[in-house]
Amino acid sequence: KGYIIESLDIINKILNQEIQGTVLRFGAIMSKIRLYLKTGKYTKIPELIDEGDKILESVQDIKSDFMLWIKGNYFNDIGNYYWDKGSLSQALESYDKGFQFRKELGSKIEIAKSLTNLGNIHYIRGEYDLALKKYAETIILKKEVEHNVDLSAVLSNIGAVHLDKGELNKALAYFNQSLRYISNSNDEAAKAFRYINIGQIHIIKGDL
Repeated sequence: KGYIIESLDIINKILNQEIQGTVLRFGAIMSKIRLYLKTGKYTKIPELIDEGDKILESVQDIKSDFMLWIKGNYFNDIGNYYWDKGSLSQALESYDKGFQFRKELGSKIEIAKSLTNLGNIHYIRGEYDLALKKYAETIILKKEVEHNVDLSAVLSNIGAVHLDKGELNKALAYFNQSLRYISNSNDEAAKAFRYINIGQIHIIKGDL
């Protein structure tokens, strides 16, 4: 409850009463989209996107960091929806829209999230060079904000790209880097996954 009250106080300070209602309605739409994504009720999401797009159009002239944050998260959520559906081109477009808003906002953490999503879609589409470019940009930001666990995940993604390209030594190097960044964490599942990747490469190379 405390977080909700704090959020409402921020909205009250930034926006007038009419816009407050619009933003709160938009927040409810975003919450529903996330809920339906978690529960797999995808058929309910398109009408929410239509409603959300109309609301965004009605407030497009409002310039504030708060609105940039909302828009970045909204399009990121839509990207997640299209990704789950397998509509990769639409996912890429939505993630890029979210990325542009987050870049304008200037939040390194949020920008890094968008870059990771963009890299993931390029990877799935087999666009390896584009994926590596996005991941490389992500690493720079994650090192600046010292997100070791997230950094480990991106390094693992880079290793996977090089593995798919048949570049075993590069893949091994990135998987080992990835493991080092989570060596002190309690995420045993993530560590196990990294060890499996490393072992897989050694098997392919005939080292075992």
